Amino acid sequence: MHGLNPLGSVNHALATWTASSTGALWLKDFLPQQIPNARIFLYSYNASASFGASQAGIDGEAEQLLNNFGLDREASSHTP
Repeated sequence: MHGLNPLGSVNHALATWTASSTGALWLKDFLPQQIPNARIFLYSYNASASFGASQAGIDGEAEQLLNNFGLDREASSHTP
C-alpha cells in the first residue's frame, strides 16, 4: 500500500506507480519479472479515512479491502 489519496482522486493509485516519462506501470510491467509467482494487486481507496473524514473510518476501509481480496480469490479459484 502506498500513496495517500485524501481527495479521493480516481487515478491516484495508477499515477503513484506509473512512470511519467515512459508510462510504464511498475507493478504490472516490472515487478512480475522479479517475482514471477506473486499475485500483485493495485488497490485504490480514499485515504481520508486515515484522517477521520470518512464515514466508514479506517476499520471500514480495512474490512472493504479484505472483502475485495476474498471476492477476487473466489473469482480466481484456479490461482494458488
